[in-house]
Amino acid sequence: MKKLCILSLAVILIALQLTGCGAGKECKAVVDKFETACNQLDVNGILECINPTVAKPIQTGLNFISGIVQKGSEELINLIGEALVKSDSEGVDTSEMFASMDIVVKNCKVDDDTAVVQAEITFMAFEKELTKFAEFEMVQKEEAWYINGFQFVDALE
Repeated sequence: MKKLCILSLAVILIALQLTGCGAGKECKAVVDKFETACNQLDVNGILECINPTVAKPIQTGLNFISGIVQKGSEELINLIGEALVKSDSEGVDTSEMFASMDIVVKNCKVDDDTAVVQAEITFMAFEKELTKFAEFEMVQKEEAWYINGFQFVDALE
């Protein structure tokens, strides 16, 4: 079950990478909730933070995966973790990576019903602490803010 949860978290983060403030405070609160859900390996908590248009297909995919993934999933989880930290090294402890994730919001730029939250993300991987810069693309739907996309960036503006 734990492996399935970790795999689910990794799939969600990869999907967000590919998806291409009174409001600022609300956006920060969503990113904070996302961080807490990652730390707790809480797939449902993560999905609550994501744009429902993106989250529903992810949930469908996770339901499908949970029906077919059994033995041998550890290798797949490690491959996903390595892809997330963009390293050729082996030995990613994906659960440690998610559980140790610390997101510090540095800036929030709001434009009507969209926003970009810039952050510094620190996490453990390969038995060392890594720090990366990231941008969370946010969208407001029916008075609520959601993460619409995520990407690592070289630097923050």
